[in-house]
Formats: sequence, C-alpha cells, structure tokens
Amino acid sequence: MNGAGIAIGKPTHSALSLELGLNQVLTTLMKNEVSGTPFTMQVEAYARQHGERHLVDEYIFNTVNTTGVDSLGNGANEVGLAYDTFTHTHLAYDDRGRVDTGNSTKVGYDFAHAKVIGVPEASPDLFP
Repeated sequence: MNGAGIAIGKPTHSALSLELGLNQVLTTLMKNEVSGTPFTMQVEAYARQHGERHLVDEYIFNTVNTTGVDSLGNGANEVGLAYDTFTHTHLAYDDRGRVDTGNSTKVGYDFAHAKVIGVPEASPDLFP
C-alpha cells in the first residue's frame, strides 16, 4: 500500500503480482483475465515451530481481477492483479507455539471507498 505510514496524502494500492508455475490456479487466473469476472483471493504463509505448521500471514483480496499473465520462462509465470480491498493479519507466536496477541497485527483497507475496514479472524485453511 502506497501512502501509508508517515506519508502525506491518501493511500493508493500498489500493483500485486504473483509468480506461479503451471497449475490449476494459473489456469483459473487466465480464464478470469478473459471473462473479467471479479473474485476473492486468499494467500496464506506458514512457519514451522516445534514440528507443527503455524499460520503466520493471511492476506485476503476482494473484487480481484487478473490484469495480465506473462511467461517468465523455466515454467514460471507472473500474474498481475487489481483489487478494491485487502486485509492482512500477521500472527506472532510465543516460545510454546501459542499466538502472541501483543505482537500480532491486523490491517484492512478499502481503496474504492478510501477507508479502513475490519479484518476477519485469521483462519488456517491450508493446514488447519
């Protein structure tokens, strides 16, 4: 997000791009580029602690449209996305693997209406 923090002026979103191999997600995003049908996208990042996977970051993008798909060679592809809103939750963990709420953060923003929005509780969907 550009314009956040100590910047002056209203926030504007920056380009979002993903690098993906050839898979079903890429095929779906390519179809979206043609159809122009908005969708919701969730990205999760996990870390291992004490042999278990813990959700560390969850990003949710709403009213997303694919803006481009480019081949980078070697089976990698770059996908450009435009979105109206996003939320991000970062979960910190203590030494015992419990969520440390004092060091965890949440942020959400609606660019279409230029306002801060609520953030849903993070939910580990890939490795519950």
